[in-house]
Amino acid sequence: MGLLALGTPLEWPDAKNAAGKVREWGIEQLLAIWRRAKGKERDVLRWGDEIEYLVVAFDDSSRKVKLSLRQADILDALAKDEALCKQGGCVPDLQKVVREGEPLPTFHPEFGRFMLEATPGKPWGIGFKDLLDVEPNMKWRRTIAKEHMEPNEYPITLTTFPRLGTKDQYTTPYFPPSGERLRSQFLPDEIANPHIRFPTLAANIRARRGRKVEINVPIFQDEHTVLPFNDPTVNYDLHKWPEDDDVRNGAAKENHIYMDGMAFGMGSCCLQITFQAKNIVEGRKLYDQLSPLGPILLALTAATPVYKGFVANTDVRWNQISRAVDDRTPEELGEEPLKNNRWRLPKSRYASNSTYISQDPRLRKEYMDPGLVVDEAIKQRLMDEGMDDLLAAHFAHLFIRDPIVIFGEDLKELDLTKTDHFENLQSTNWQHMRFKPPPPDNSIGWRVEFRPMEIQMTDFENAAFSIFIVLVTRAILSFDLNFYIPIARTTENMETAHARDAVLNEKFYFRNNVLPPRAAKATTNGHVSGSTTPSNTPSRPPTPTGPVEDEYSLMTIDEIINGQTSPPGFPGLIPLVESYLNSMNVDVATRCDLARYLDLIRKRANGKYWTAARWIRHFVRGHGEYKGDSAVNEEITYDLCKAVEEITKNEARDGGLGWEMFSETQGITRKRKGESASKALVVLPLIISYIYKMWRSRLGSIAASKEQFARLKDHYQKQRDGFRNDPRSAPELEAWKKQDNDFAYNLLNTPPTTPASSSFPNPHSPTLSVISPPTIAANILSLPTTSAPKVKAFATLSSSQKPASTMLSTPRPPQTSAPSSKKCTITSSSSGRTIRAKRPILARAKRAVDDQDKKLRNAAPHSSNSESTGSVYDDATRSSVFAQFDKLRDAFKKLQAEDFVFAFHVFPESSIGHLHMHVSPHKEAFREFSTHVYDWKTVPLQAVLEVEDA
Repeated sequence: MGLLALGTPLEWPDAKNAAGKVREWGIEQLLAIWRRAKGKERDVLRWGDEIEYLVVAFDDSSRKVKLSLRQADILDALAKDEALCKQGGCVPDLQKVVREGEPLPTFHPEFGRFMLEATPGKPWGIGFKDLLDVEPNMKWRRTIAKEHMEPNEYPITLTTFPRLGTKDQYTTPYFPPSGERLRSQFLPDEIANPHIRFPTLAANIRARRGRKVEINVPIFQDEHTVLPFNDPTVNYDLHKWPEDDDVRNGAAKENHIYMDGMAFGMGSCCLQITFQAKNIVEGRKLYDQLSPLGPILLALTAATPVYKGFVANTDVRWNQISRAVDDRTPEELGEEPLKNNRWRLPKSRYASNSTYISQDPRLRKEYMDPGLVVDEAIKQRLMDEGMDDLLAAHFAHLFIRDPIVIFGEDLKELDLTKTDHFENLQSTNWQHMRFKPPPPDNSIGWRVEFRPMEIQMTDFENAAFSIFIVLVTRAILSFDLNFYIPIARTTENMETAHARDAVLNEKFYFRNNVLPPRAAKATTNGHVSGSTTPSNTPSRPPTPTGPVEDEYSLMTIDEIINGQTSPPGFPGLIPLVESYLNSMNVDVATRCDLARYLDLIRKRANGKYWTAARWIRHFVRGHGEYKGDSAVNEEITYDLCKAVEEITKNEARDGGLGWEMFSETQGITRKRKGESASKALVVLPLIISYIYKMWRSRLGSIAASKEQFARLKDHYQKQRDGFRNDPRSAPELEAWKKQDNDFAYNLLNTPPTTPASSSFPNPHSPTLSVISPPTIAANILSLPTTSAPKVKAFATLSSSQKPASTMLSTPRPPQTSAPSSKKCTITSSSSGRTIRAKRPILARAKRAVDDQDKKLRNAAPHSSNSESTGSVYDDATRSSVFAQFDKLRDAFKKLQAEDFVFAFHVFPESSIGHLHMHVSPHKEAFREFSTHVYDWKTVPLQAVLEVEDA
């Protein structure tokens, strides 16, 4: 949210005449801040997030959804809520907010009258347990906002409303388009916040530019999209304002969706994170090092595939906002010779960064933007006051712009105790990173704002991305990481991030080696929670030499986030974050909770989880009303917004809507070649984190003694290290990689889907499914083989002399070519003898699996597809398989979390060929087995976690 003030705004001709004075006074205010705060120190990192909502109103009777223009009413209701007032209040623009104890979240107006902004009531600390409060706080904000809306209204976190700017009545109340301020043929002036700053901002951008803003987004060319596509919503016969000539002069491009108003950009929602640094040095370093990450996070959070009732061929919002506030004249754009303007400007005032500002010896001149435009007089004024060349150039670059909104009352005298003139320029340079000096009262430190991320549908996702970028900053400072690449490459990356499914299909420039020559060790400085900025002071790194082009290469998002598997490859941002966490004293429970968030980032990057953009496009194209012509009608929009509301509330639990964004999917996952068993061990905390909370609550009641636990943990440590160091392990690992290279546990919420190439589920489907916490169910599957078409499904009962327990898993393929005919039974994997299941749950499981096995063995071949697919089972039999699976799942719902304990089987000797969980429906004791080669098999989860976290 930019600077808000009250007063009499100047129309553009007057504002243009006063622009020089505002720039001059703004620099003087900046210098006053510089003198006061250049030596300012803060001993802790604090940070905050900003969530923006669209407020929509549903009309269920007519199946329509509209934007609600009740922002002011909602904020007023929040401010007048007596209960909230007693807790300190939550609307700073309307009341005095008192932040004591656990303060309420705060709510703010935004550009669109249909938008709300919400922030935490106080800055977040860096303590690891503090990070776990972010998601609950985000949910709390949404709850408070909803409670002060009409019953049919809901705050959704979509980046844009799919039918903003269409010819129908998409707002409530309705206002006709083409007002005096915006002069848009698609938007009414009333779409904007009534605060005088916003309509003035829109009007003066248009006036300075000399025409309306011009936004063209490429159309998604679907099966029935008419080409060439000429936006059918454009009215070429409108003659209300002089700017209506724009479309007759070619503003609307062929094969593009055309938009002409500021609200098409500034009416978009995003997720922003602001960090307070320890001092100016740390702030400048974070500004530089986070800058190359901007395009990566933009692509990872992609969520904007629909504009003005059409599916676009892009996935993110950034360029659309950039064009929506682009005030450059034809001269500044290079369309006409320079005459009345001073420079040609290569970028809009909403754009990617053009400067680096850290006095880091690793910053080479070759990284800088060769086309950087600065006001040399302003730069010299700043340097005369002691500001260094890099920082002076940064602010002198920002001040090449004109101030857009000027209040006449502010021009009477210069007040160096304020920052209004400085912020006038600073807050209207919307770059993907923003460097923010302290306020005049010095109550806050030097800050860095990370701005590129798209808003996500759920609070869990928004918390995950917030926490991830916070942990990245900690890794940067702890390990003195170096992400520098040329600014021109970051600019290219921002363009690449717009491509459809860029997270899957595109490559981005990224630095190859980010670690310093002598790796710095993170230190807790006596604090076990990581609550302070890491205080290590590594030796001054040398200035790099050699060709700059050798320092970076093109990488996929997967490689940047998860690492390259071929040495010496880039280690990956998540492994770097995990190395930082490993260096800190983080308790196992907190580590596992944080792992839930990192797992989302990991799987978004490797394609196992969909981006919101991919899901929305898929939803639209699969809708019954969609004609394959790229058009998104009112009914599709209603169902989409309803789906987003449901996803926000349920987060795809129980296989609900949106599961593709939270559960692994088939068909788009890239193989990660060279993945080894030892690497799989490193990520054990992530594999089991989803179910860990349920298990953790039962740890205190487990009868295993502390001595037994310590012995098993030590046993696991020795056996793991022994396995890794044993030369005999090499061929076993190699065989395992070939068999199960890309195996990962999938927390399925629905019966598995069937690949097109087989009548049965993927043989590498997961063995454990979470139905609805705290219920556990087994995913018992049929396994096709190329040599033995007839298969069986089974559950293995593992036992020692202690009480029986179950191990539920996908079976290994038979080693012989003969079809399996042995009746499926529940047997002991340690002794081979049949054991009667004493618990009713095991009997139900056995009957369900036996019935399924019988169905499969007795099924007749299906000749029509047996040659093409290798399968001998028809659709009816396949349906029976899933029906039996459903029966088994329902049976396991009878047990609650307290009926189970969990242990991990880490290597596959005498068992299935991949990592799997042993689910034991009793709590008397853990089991310990002897295997053929190694004297261990299952160990408690906590033991595994503590060893791997060490």
